[in-house]
Amino acid sequence: MKFAGALAVLAAVALAPNAARAQDTYPSKPVKVIVPFAPGGPSDVTARIVFAEMSKNVGKQFVIENHSGGAANIGITLASRAAPDGYTVLLSSSSLWINPNTYAKVAYDPVKDLQLRRTHSWSIRPFQ
Repeated sequence: MKFAGALAVLAAVALAPNAARAQDTYPSKPVKVIVPFAPGGPSDVTARIVFAEMSKNVGKQFVIENHSGGAANIGITLASRAAPDGYTVLLSSSSLWINPNTYAKVAYDPVKDLQLRRTHSWSIRPFQ
């Protein structure tokens, strides 16, 4: 039950359209989901489960793209360079905020280059 609630929260965050596009039917084309971690890992599996369900509910495709490497900097940089139209979603972790303070040079500024909708975290306890 908690997992279903978490999915609903993530869906609401990911599907929040820009104010200028509020009257459009969103999404009107496939949405790219960038996961800056390797395929088969926890972030990838979570993205695939959540966005497969969203595809069913919304009727549009959510395409998962894994861009791992550089402590998630590669995938985050790709997302930061995407058009701010709501058709690229970044599923990230604390790397988004930690990397600019850890590495001398990163190609993105998390405040200026990304439109942060909401930050949510939850834990799933399957053995309750």
